[in-house]
Amino acid sequence: REKPEDATTGRSYARPDMNGTPTLERLRLAGASCGAVFAVLAFIAYAINTGPSSGDGVTVVHYYSTHESATLWQAALVGLAAICLIWFAEAFAAAMPMGPAGLAGAAGTVALYLVAIGCSALLGEIYGGVDPVDVSSEGYSDAHVLHVVGVGAAHMGNFAAAAYVGATAAAILVSGGPWRPLAWLGI
Repeated sequence: REKPEDATTGRSYARPDMNGTPTLERLRLAGASCGAVFAVLAFIAYAINTGPSSGDGVTVVHYYSTHESATLWQAALVGLAAICLIWFAEAFAAAMPMGPAGLAGAAGTVALYLVAIGCSALLGEIYGGVDPVDVSSEGYSDAHVLHVVGVGAAHMGNFAAAAYVGATAAAILVSGGPWRPLAWLGI
């Protein structure tokens, strides 16, 4: 393995290894594990804030008036989960011939999830701590629309995530690599 040159002196220097594993390889392994981290963070975020029981404007306003803090924690966790999903997709894309297409699919999934969580966080910011009696009928309509857009984006994101997991599992299955038995978990 060639040693990179120091840009200032032109001399070669040794790559820093930890326990015999090169840094880039460790980053790829961390990226591969981020798929599981994404799933755990997304589950915790959903458990913290499941959302209102109905899409009716009055129910939405009442829910978010009492769940502002949980909504903001959920947004923070989903943001971290989104980073993990993109990192996982990049690590997987580097190992597959059609990798950029998979990365684009994961980016689309993340975009949909961020729209959904953005709607939820916006509802928490607008109606958090507000007395539902003081909200106008137009405010209830606005809450209904934001909630419906968020739920729609979440459903589309779930479909895209399921398609991404299925495509990833299929790619691992046909690759014949050592991780092939693991691919059956994705199917």
